[in-house]
Amino acid sequence: MKISYIKQLLCALAVLTAGCSKHGFEQREQNPAPFTKKVTLEELMSIYKEAPTKLSPAFYTEGIVVGTENNAFYLQEKTGLGVRVLYAQGAQLAIGQRTKVVIGGSTLSKQREAFFIADVSGVEQMEPASAPSISLPVSALLPDWGKYASSLVSVSNVSLRHVSDEADGKLYEAADNTGATLVFVPGNVDITMPAKADVLTGVLTWRNDAACLSIRMQDDIQEAYVEPPMMDRIVLNTTLVRSVIASSETEIAPGVKRAAAQYINSAGLVTSFNMFEIDLNNPGVKLEGGTPNNAPPPITAIHTLANMAAAKNAAYEGTGWRVLAATTGDFYVTTPAPVTYIPNGPFVRNGAVLKDDFYAPADEFFGILKNNAGFVLGRKAEFDASKNNLQEALGGRVILKDGEVVVVTAAREPRTAIGYSDRNKVYLFVGDGRKLSLSNGFSPVEIAEIMKGVGAAGAVYMNGGGATVAVVENPATGQYDKISQSHATNDNHNPGLAICWTVMVKQ
Repeated sequence: MKISYIKQLLCALAVLTAGCSKHGFEQREQNPAPFTKKVTLEELMSIYKEAPTKLSPAFYTEGIVVGTENNAFYLQEKTGLGVRVLYAQGAQLAIGQRTKVVIGGSTLSKQREAFFIADVSGVEQMEPASAPSISLPVSALLPDWGKYASSLVSVSNVSLRHVSDEADGKLYEAADNTGATLVFVPGNVDITMPAKADVLTGVLTWRNDAACLSIRMQDDIQEAYVEPPMMDRIVLNTTLVRSVIASSETEIAPGVKRAAAQYINSAGLVTSFNMFEIDLNNPGVKLEGGTPNNAPPPITAIHTLANMAAAKNAAYEGTGWRVLAATTGDFYVTTPAPVTYIPNGPFVRNGAVLKDDFYAPADEFFGILKNNAGFVLGRKAEFDASKNNLQEALGGRVILKDGEVVVVTAAREPRTAIGYSDRNKVYLFVGDGRKLSLSNGFSPVEIAEIMKGVGAAGAVYMNGGGATVAVVENPATGQYDKISQSHATNDNHNPGLAICWTVMVKQ
């Protein structure tokens, strides 16, 4: 009996001990020691039950202060989660410090999908720490605002525009190629806002019923490098220019700039040109080959650039795409009657290979890869290796490759060329000539130096002489104005071309 009683007593003690161990947290919570239970922001958000929630007296949390206000601060974990903490001395806290926040007895609430904590009883700042920012396109800020609210968010390649002066600061608009969002600069922060920024970082907040990035300091703005005008780059980066007579540069559409310049070159000759800079990083811009009636080869007629632009506009009717400008493209030959105009190089349009042969083994081409993945130039071997990945391609003769000038000997003439930079920009050059008081023309080497000067890594030159021509759409009339000055007597004597490059914009 005694042994049995002892066994029963031991079993009862074991059960009691196990129960205490298993339910220890719950039992201690009945009379918790204050501020002894560290909880993460993720854990806090998981206990929220769609109504203001009183937090256990034991709770405290830690995070990095990523922004401050007069009566609040923003606390973020390295995971990217953030919360707004209402605290009377919020403005006195140092940004970039790991901070312990006593939240025992505080209230966890939610407003516009963002969490905030009210009535905190204490804050202790500890060691310096850095919180990572979340990189997003602007279009993602509003739909997922609650997910990223009160955290550091970065947007890239944005243009900035002042919107209004507020009582507590200034409001701007930041736009990338996906959309626009608000940016707020507090009045007590001395910040100079640029026109463009490579990276803009701020705490994601809510203002004027919209997502808003709240800027904290000058370091939140990584200003975009703004390239000098094209003519300035030529002057700085080449020895071609003795003196500039006239120069201008205009953005004729988002992502498209036109430069016009006249100068005395190093040989003492007057020269003039027009050049387009086309930024293919802009989804509303593209280049495409054009032909009479927008028809594929064989080409049986020649048309003016204006007529070719009109034919392409008709083909794109209803899409929003329209020809903004056009220049001479490739070289071409004619055969005996019935006349067929044969481009020397290949023809790829919108990813379709419409002509893959080369008139002569030495003929070359310029191509744009699909999905703006880069550029390619060379002879038929390079074309065959890349043709399945080409979006656009036309013929030409290589004058610049991998940043090095390729020497091609030819007389001074009006000439056209196309080149590309490593920044995904394309340059269309139209050099005037045959009016010696205006321009003495260009050699292929000169054009290569000009292309290299503006930042191109590769280029080809194309048809020239009397075939050199370029047009730009006149927004006032809807017609195409000729901008080249390439002929000795009559600027309009050119009956037409067989092929061209067109600059297209989405309206």
